[in-house]
Amino acid sequence: MIEIGSPAPNFTANAFFPRENAIRKLSLSELRGKWVLTPSPPRRAGVPRGSRGGVSSVTPP
Repeated sequence: MIEIGSPAPNFTANAFFPRENAIRKLSLSELRGKWVLTPSPPRRAGVPRGSRGGVSSVTPP
């Protein structure tokens, strides 16, 4: 289980790049040192506040 404050695991997902008008693979490791927006669904009853998405910095290990 991932704990609050611990580094996020690396993953790869499809991302849309509007300047290129293209979809390509993007890894979390490519964003190291940049600000990342992590959207989340609306808060449900019983879900801890710390588990919500938000804006965070991807910092080097």
